[in-house]
Formats: sequence, structure tokens, C-alpha cells
Amino acid sequence: MDHYRLLETIEFSEGTEHGHAVALHPSASSRTLLFALHEGQTIKRHCVHSPMHIIVLRGLGEFTVDGQTAVPAGESSLLVLDLGEMIQVRANGSDLVFLAVLRGTHEQLETTNEHV
Repeated sequence: MDHYRLLETIEFSEGTEHGHAVALHPSASSRTLLFALHEGQTIKRHCVHSPMHIIVLRGLGEFTVDGQTAVPAGESSLLVLDLGEMIQVRANGSDLVFLAVLRGTHEQLETTNEHV
């Protein structure tokens, strides 16, 4: 068993418009990523290559899926995305920290590395 103290592992990108992600637990069938965005930073729009669960740990973000109206999500929110959905994220009003848990085949997860 691996054990992670999530809120003690946060790393932000400074001086850039995009947030930062750290792969916490890559395996053959899943990947866990910890994202950290300062207020105003974004994760650029990209396609979800495997089913994904997003758990917001701190702050408030706007999650736009398939170009529709942005959904505000704060601490303790769970968002569930399906394969093929397009997502964009923006930290809104404060720093944003969230966990993304992806599951799928090794090939699907390797494609996900392109956006981290």
C-alpha cells in the first residue's frame, strides 16, 4: 500500500498561466494526478482519454466540459467525466487543488501524459 499526504505534496507553477500536475500513483490500470493552480491559472482544453473522477480538495474552480457552461466546484466536490469529453479548468477566486483519478488501459493513460 502507498500512502500520500495530499495537502503536503502540493506544488504550484509560478509565473505561468497554466497549473501544475504531479503524477502520484501511475500503474498499468490507473493514474492519480494532483493538480495545483493559482487563482487565474488554467488547464488548457483537452480530451479525456479515459474515464476520470475529479475530487476538489481546496479552493474553487470552474470546470468546463464539452464547451458548455462552466460548472463551479469547490472543496469536497466530485466530478465524473466520461471517455472522450473535452475539459478545461480555471482556478476562480482562489488557489485550486484537485485530485484526478483516471482508469483505463495502458495506452489510454499514456496519452494522458501529454496534458500534464
